[in-house]
Amino acid sequence: MDLYEIRAGLARTAGRLAALRLTADEEQLLSLLIDQMDSAVAERSSHLYQTLNTEFHRQLMAATKNPRLITINQAVEDELTLYIYKGVYSFAQMQRSSKEHRELFEALRAGQADAAAQAFENHVQTGKKRMLDTVSTSPSER
Repeated sequence: MDLYEIRAGLARTAGRLAALRLTADEEQLLSLLIDQMDSAVAERSSHLYQTLNTEFHRQLMAATKNPRLITINQAVEDELTLYIYKGVYSFAQMQRSSKEHRELFEALRAGQADAAAQAFENHVQTGKKRMLDTVSTSPSER
């Protein structure tokens, strides 16, 4: 779980930087990804949601324009994938994650660095909880 603490700190920094450096093209792409994630939630497609979620996070990190931060974050993500069960998101988990993405995006779009930093850190912390909930629930309960 130490990796989640590291990831949360990286997310805070990334949220701040992305809010200050986000381009119009990046804003448009993130908005499109959020819309696609909303559709995946409506369709209850956890596999599609997970794919779009990964891309959203990748694009958000790219918006920082900080190659070292991107590299370090990717190393943490890679290590997490070795340990974390890539389980199926429940409908409620997808809804909450999608809401968090939208809150983060609104802070980014408004250039609110502190709000974006807090939103991204919170999203990672609740992602940790979602992961723990997923691995502690049987597939029939999802």
